[in-house]
Amino acid sequence: MSLSEQQGDVLRRESRLRTLPEQIAERLYESIVSERVQPGERLREDALATSFNVSRGPIREALRILENDGVIQMLPNRGAYVSKLSVEEVNSVFEVRILLAGAMIRGLANASKAVLSDFEKRVQKLEGLANEPGEQADTYAACSVDLSLTLAESCGNPVLAQFMGSLARRSWRYTKLSLRTVERRQSSATNWRQIYNYVKKGEVQEAGEIMQRLVNATRLDAVKYLSEVGPS
Repeated sequence: MSLSEQQGDVLRRESRLRTLPEQIAERLYESIVSERVQPGERLREDALATSFNVSRGPIREALRILENDGVIQMLPNRGAYVSKLSVEEVNSVFEVRILLAGAMIRGLANASKAVLSDFEKRVQKLEGLANEPGEQADTYAACSVDLSLTLAESCGNPVLAQFMGSLARRSWRYTKLSLRTVERRQSSATNWRQIYNYVKKGEVQEAGEIMQRLVNATRLDAVKYLSEVGPS
């Protein structure tokens, strides 16, 4: 399965897309996450309408969806632009993610054998990807996000799962940025293994604390990178 297909699977499950504008928003988001469309690049309604063979109405609605997710900006009299990555945003978004991720893991106190089995298989996959060369960074990030959303759906709190899904869109590019090195992916995989081991033993408080540290490590590394190279 290709990276774009993996990303699409995550987004389709997360957002339960139904309408034409939502489907267009998904396709545009995949282009942004895969960097086929760059931060700061303009999204022209007429070109998009031609590309998707639709009128401008569904395009405008799709752009509003992405604006609500913080992925693009609608500038008065200028149009839609892909949002640039910034230290301010990563700190704001991950402050919320840290809290929700910890609550998500603590909600797995009574996880079924099926959930635990799937959890372990996904951790094993991350461990395998962690040692691969740099080009696997995007795949690792996609699988990591997929695992988080799968656990969110299993934590017994549908509202929390909904918020986690929404944050996944907004934070995905920062997660990719943070996991660009083998060392960071290895550290991430080690944390995931520890989280699984604690959840399996029913020690979800400890697992939640490690999860929060994992998410915070992603924040810190993304902040470090953006501070060094500047907003992108």
